[in-house]
Amino acid sequence: MFDFRLLGIKPGECETLVDVGANEGQFLFAALDYFRPRRFLSVEMLPDVAGRLRLDPRLAAYRGEVLNCAVGECRKSVPMLRSVFSQASSLLALDPHAGEWYGMDLTQRDGGMVEVRTLDEICDEHGIEAIDVLKIDVQGYEQKVIRGGERILHRTANVIVEVEFVPVYADQAPAAEVLGEFEARGFELRHYLSQYRNPGGQLLHADVLFQPRRRWEGEGNWPI
Repeated sequence: MFDFRLLGIKPGECETLVDVGANEGQFLFAALDYFRPRRFLSVEMLPDVAGRLRLDPRLAAYRGEVLNCAVGECRKSVPMLRSVFSQASSLLALDPHAGEWYGMDLTQRDGGMVEVRTLDEICDEHGIEAIDVLKIDVQGYEQKVIRGGERILHRTANVIVEVEFVPVYADQAPAAEVLGEFEARGFELRHYLSQYRNPGGQLLHADVLFQPRRRWEGEGNWPI
C-alpha cells in the first residue's frame, strides 16, 4: 500500500476521506487505519461489492457511509461492464489485448444498469464542504469524475488517482489529458505512489498524488 506519510497529514488530522471506486476496500481500510478520519464516504458501482463493503465490521469503528453508484460528469443511468477481475469493472469496454498486457483474464460481461452521479452532487448531499484525502480509481473514467467535481476539487487538499498510460479502456482520456485536467485546476503532481509495469517493463498505470499549488505557495489556511 502507499506511503501515506507523503501526503503530509498525520494520523488523526484528517477530517474527511472520500474513496471513489472503492471495490472491496483495498485502499479504504488502509487509509482509515492510518488517517483515522472523522468521517469517510466510499463509492462503489458494483451493487454486491458495495453491499459487502457496507456490512464489513471493520467500518463500525468509523463514521461514514458506502454508496452504490458510479461517479461521472453528469447524472444519468448507463450500462456497466463487469470484469471477472472485479477491480477492472468499468463503464467502458476493455481493449481486447488488455488481458495480455496484464497477464490475467479480464473478460467483461453485462453488469446491468448503474446510476451515475457527480462528485459535487454527492458531496453536497452529504454535507461535505472540503476533502482532506480524495482517491479516484475508476478504470478509465477519471476525466469525467474530475469534470463533475469542479466545486469540491477547489477545496480538496490531496488527490490520489490511478492514471492509465496504456489505453486499456475504449474512449478513455489519455494520461496526458487526465494530468492536464488537474493542472488546469491548480494542482501539481507531487509523487508517484505506485507503478505497475508488464514483464517487459512497459509502464501500464500508476497511482499519483496531486496537491494544489497554492498549498505550497503559502496562500492562507488549508483547505481554502
